[in-house]
Amino acid sequence: MVDELKDGVETAETTVDRVEAGTEGLRIATPRRVFTADFMILCTGFAVDIAADGLLGDTAVATWRDRYTPPPALASAHLASFPYLGPRFEFVPRDPGAAPWLEHVHCFNHAASLSLGKVSGDIPKISEGADWLADAIAGKLFVDDIEMQWQRLLDHDRPELLGDEWQDAEGAET
Repeated sequence: MVDELKDGVETAETTVDRVEAGTEGLRIATPRRVFTADFMILCTGFAVDIAADGLLGDTAVATWRDRYTPPPALASAHLASFPYLGPRFEFVPRDPGAAPWLEHVHCFNHAASLSLGKVSGDIPKISEGADWLADAIAGKLFVDDIEMQWQRLLDHDRPELLGDEWQDAEGAET
């Protein structure tokens, strides 16, 4: 993508069809026109689009577009495409109740930043984010097994203290 220039002023974002070196500089062809530039700066970037790679099949994952409508001045198609995550970095279905298995799929990368802050892709905070994720998953596993854990506690029949663990020191007055 390149921001098109008209009289040195950015006008719109567009794709680049072709770049050729010429005697006058670089000839940059876009769908709208061809222009010449002294240099071109190439930048990498990425888009967050959970449905694009198909890893989750045709499961409809909730995005910020589905859950929040910002004021017009703050609208951003880029941010609207970020997944709307639960508190354990888990995906949530677009339609409540659909695909309950999504709560077991966690998103710990840049795409989590809009939902949970910069704790999964930002060097100063990634360790805290990893601790948060690990604690959240461990807590969820415990809650999922709470009935079994409670029953194990009820079934425990080996006493920890028998009453003979403490002995008076010799010669101590009682």
